[in-house]
Amino acid sequence: MYAQVVFSIASFKSFTYKIPHALISKISPGVAVNASFKNTLHLGYIVSTSKHSSYKGMIHEIDSIYKGQPNIPKDLWQTILWMSHYYVAPIGLCIKTALPNLYYKDYNAKKILYIELNHNVVSKFDISTLSKNQKIIIKHLMGFKDPVLASTMKDETSNLYYTIDVLHKKNIIKKIFLDSDNQVEIESMKHITLSKKQTDIFNKIFPSIKKSLNNNFLIHGIPGSGKTEVYVKLAQEAISTGKCVMILIPEIILTTQMKDRFIKYFGSNIAMWHSKMTRKEKQQTIKRILSGEYQIIIGARSSIFSPLPNIGLIVIDEEQDSSYKQESPKPYYNARDIALVRAKYAECPVVLTSATPSMETYYNTIIGKSKHLPLNERYFKSKEPIVRIVDMMKFIDCDENKIISPELMDAIQSTLKSKKQIILLNNRRGYASSVFSKDQQNAILCDYCNVPMSLHKSFNRLLCHYCDSHKSFNEASDNIVLHGYGTEKIYEILKNQFSNASIARVDSDSLKSNKNLLTILNDFSSGKLDIMIGTQMISKGLDFDN
Repeated sequence: MYAQVVFSIASFKSFTYKIPHALISKISPGVAVNASFKNTLHLGYIVSTSKHSSYKGMIHEIDSIYKGQPNIPKDLWQTILWMSHYYVAPIGLCIKTALPNLYYKDYNAKKILYIELNHNVVSKFDISTLSKNQKIIIKHLMGFKDPVLASTMKDETSNLYYTIDVLHKKNIIKKIFLDSDNQVEIESMKHITLSKKQTDIFNKIFPSIKKSLNNNFLIHGIPGSGKTEVYVKLAQEAISTGKCVMILIPEIILTTQMKDRFIKYFGSNIAMWHSKMTRKEKQQTIKRILSGEYQIIIGARSSIFSPLPNIGLIVIDEEQDSSYKQESPKPYYNARDIALVRAKYAECPVVLTSATPSMETYYNTIIGKSKHLPLNERYFKSKEPIVRIVDMMKFIDCDENKIISPELMDAIQSTLKSKKQIILLNNRRGYASSVFSKDQQNAILCDYCNVPMSLHKSFNRLLCHYCDSHKSFNEASDNIVLHGYGTEKIYEILKNQFSNASIARVDSDSLKSNKNLLTILNDFSSGKLDIMIGTQMISKGLDFDN
């Protein structure tokens, strides 16, 4: 028996290997193996097997099955093969994108110490002979039936861990080490009440979940129409039948809000996947997906490759969003299209949602590839927004605050006085969108892209938003004129105009990690922040009370 093996390299070639007799029953397409490549063992993947080979040269044997091999669902493997063919990309690179190396790394969670009383010993022990710190710990533990996190007692006694060791040696307390990723389970199954129109849409989609039919649906609904409630209800039903659900979202900021929303309906057993996660967090998530702990995954475009088995529903929220397109590194792909193909192989329906669907998706409803489900009424008691268009040409001669009209400035002032909050959207990061040089009689251009570079004052450098190349910047020069307004400039204007207000900026420059984002969103939700200014990251999917 022979096998065609590919490696994670930028080559369209597959390589022929003999299958050892002991491994014949274990080898099948998609299996990861150790095989000699250029005199070194490498991780490779089986593409196909055959009884004969036309290759006349020397053929090596497969060394072994890779021990870290995850259970790759058949539908995912078929999707990877389609991706390679459709995007004319080496299958090795497609596999590397879909199954990154961290899939194969053992993740060992950090152990956290919990302690509890050994009641059989304590009841017979003369506690009066113990030290003051030892008595404090025992008294504290007597108020709990379950194990207590040791670190929560740091403020109650000195030399905490030494005291715990002494009590443990005397067999008075028990030490319990749990994984740091063991979360307290939140069991919540909030009931969703749908409107008549939402119920009609639900009833058109649900039979495809129940019968495992690959049908595509576009929920074309106005903002606030309750598109999310419809697919949440569908997800609940899919899980109740023992199936798994994938929710794709376009922006990282949606992930945090979506998880909080889904916890209300499904509890805390939800997998998250986005670029701001650390390597350890991703390894932890993969480990739990492979072990079957998660039935829902919510994430950005790369989450479509998660090895979730038995998929019953795939949802693509805001399907028109450009961030579903992978532009770097290779291979390039559109996660929306990948999702449609994976659903085909998984034999499950796809629900696409949008208030402004893409041309391709809308055309598919016209030619019958997808079913068009309009939702033109607002959900529950939400009101139509009041929209005003301000002619900024009237303020073209104003020296200050050209970007903020007097009408908007008054609205901000009155909103702050009424103790309410403000979200301002400006879809351009940085301080100035271009910098004009009097010496060159032109905007300062990127050396590689030949486009104007933007000033980022927080870094004191000029940055190209296409290739990320940068140049130093001398702000004191008289030969420089700044044009355009980025989030940094608007933040500065607001700080000067409303010095007593608490203001936060949300863009890729200000968010160094996912924790920064969580902090800002939590502070805004709790009312600690008055104004939030940001790029498209705050344009949709957020839900705040005030």
